[in-house]
Amino acid sequence: MAVAAQKLPASLHYKLSATWSMNPSLVYLGSRWGYVAPIANATTFDGTLKRFGPTPLLNVALHWDSATTRGLDLTLGLYNAL
Repeated sequence: MAVAAQKLPASLHYKLSATWSMNPSLVYLGSRWGYVAPIANATTFDGTLKRFGPTPLLNVALHWDSATTRGLDLTLGLYNAL
């Protein structure tokens, strides 16, 4: 439960300059089952199951490699952008 039976990832590495690159990725998660969250202030948990539909996840990372200091790099990422 809560784990998708299908997962399809795709990624791209696009070099913007000698030190900068952009790395977008798309992950498709198939449908899955999970429990519905209880209502706030509820005294009991009814255990209702729900089918969650397919979900696309878009991630984008901006990466910088230092040209002067070997091994120094920085990555800024935005996850689940959709």
